[in-house]
Amino acid sequence: MKHKPGYPFIILAILTVLLFDRCDNQKRIPFEQSQVEPHIISIRKAATYTASFRNGQAELQKLLRDTSYLNRNFQMPVAVQFNKDVLALLLRQKDAGGRLAQGVRMYFARNEMNQVTLVLVPYDGRGNDILNKLIEKDVAYIPGITSAYAQNVAAQAVDNALRCPTFCDRLSSPLTP
Repeated sequence: MKHKPGYPFIILAILTVLLFDRCDNQKRIPFEQSQVEPHIISIRKAATYTASFRNGQAELQKLLRDTSYLNRNFQMPVAVQFNKDVLALLLRQKDAGGRLAQGVRMYFARNEMNQVTLVLVPYDGRGNDILNKLIEKDVAYIPGITSAYAQNVAAQAVDNALRCPTFCDRLSSPLTP
């Protein structure tokens, strides 16, 4: 059965927005910093990922006759997942006026390994991205390396989602193949 690229992400984004729209943003949502740290990336890296995704989409329009293009350049997961601590951290962010985030925006992105992913940032009541430093510890997560210290990190976004296949409900969910 053929799947149209992008539909799983659109469904995931809509369901997540609906879920968090029901949250009472006036309460503090607890989170564990150690559970959030591996997902934090700089805004610069987030911008690179989202630009890469947009550029890849434009390339796709020109190369549709090359059937191997999508497999080489857009490693599309079935889904991605973030733990509750990451989402709680984003929803606890405040805008410049001190008001809590109204939700989480998910940008489609493509990382340096050509994996399609999502970059998450909180947004305010006017729909503007809230670009804050999310965690105090200036550490960038690099698989296989215990720590890499980031320099001049002013704003951060969330990435490093767990990808499906690999991390997914393959037994009971109708959303996985």
